[in-house]
Amino acid sequence: MAPELTALRSMFLVAMHHGLHQAPEELPTIEGPDMLPAVLRAMRQLGLHGKVMRNCGWEKLGALGTAYPAMAIRRDGSWVILVHVIPAGDGTRHAAILDPAEEHQGMQLCAEASFVDTWAGTLVLCKRIHALRDESQPFGLC
Repeated sequence: MAPELTALRSMFLVAMHHGLHQAPEELPTIEGPDMLPAVLRAMRQLGLHGKVMRNCGWEKLGALGTAYPAMAIRRDGSWVILVHVIPAGDGTRHAAILDPAEEHQGMQLCAEASFVDTWAGTLVLCKRIHALRDESQPFGLC
């Protein structure tokens, strides 16, 4: 699968996680190898706020709190969904990822060294923007 298509599929799946659905014509057009600007624009139009975090390290991945799932950009330009960072039985931690290029395999556990070797250090955090009258808006004063 082309790296640009992994960006589109990652955005589509994360939007679905947030309860938002995209028609094929709402997907951004492929403008070149850097899909980040197009994905951020499409997310805004769909009702998602995207925050780009660059030059992140492994420790940042495990400290995202409620910001999962996030999208991670690899060195080759492909994107994966970072579902969570989970501890293994031996005390190490693994990244739980969904790779759109290998989606049929489901969520995969990736050891730190393996993940960091292919990751460009860029994360895209996603948060749903709720309209004031949105019935699915979570209750709260904050």
